[in-house]
Amino acid sequence: MLEGHADAEPPVEWLVSRVCEEFGCLPRAAVAELYDDPELMALTILRLRAYARAKQDIDNAKRPQDMPTGPAADLVWEIQAEIAAERKAAKDEHGRANC
Repeated sequence: MLEGHADAEPPVEWLVSRVCEEFGCLPRAAVAELYDDPELMALTILRLRAYARAKQDIDNAKRPQDMPTGPAADLVWEIQAEIAAERKAAKDEHGRANC
């Protein structure tokens, strides 16, 4: 996401740079990966790694100001809220079943 534009796509050069950085390859290989893989596995892996880093940073934050921000951190909070809601619903359902 570009600053201030939630629907804007990053420049292709930035994506190529990220693939190079994450996978230790030269730009030509990154371009081939990005354009030759209809499943976009490299981008999926980049998102998963960003999520994992954000989750680890959240789990290890000692102070509120240490909490990460950004799309990956937002996703971690969303998923944690969903898990908590599912646990609460299951607990409530279990409680009603025992009545």
